[in-house]
Amino acid sequence: MPSRSKHPCGNPGCAALVVGGRYCLQHRPMERQVREPDRYRGSAASRGYDSKWRTFRAGYLRRHPLCVDCESVGHVAMARHVHHIKKLAEHPRLKYAESNLMPLCEEHHNARTARGE
Repeated sequence: MPSRSKHPCGNPGCAALVVGGRYCLQHRPMERQVREPDRYRGSAASRGYDSKWRTFRAGYLRRHPLCVDCESVGHVAMARHVHHIKKLAEHPRLKYAESNLMPLCEEHHNARTARGE
């Protein structure tokens, strides 16, 4: 199998050589840099979000379509995520307990997750 050749970074003025991809690590778009840790998390299914969960989640979002954090400040936004109030990793028996779930929009889910909630 032939080796992949090195080429200059796609960022103007950068002389770094890159193998695969378009940009060097310094100039790689932020979206890809943020997702780099995902490589070590495993798949969603391996973290407990299997087909049974996806079916449950879809039904939950049909019953609870609005983001509760947006509603609390007088805004209306569609929920796209189901957030576990008590972390699933620490409380697996509460996976399907609706009292441990809240519907959130992407922005609020990401904020809560970043805070470790």
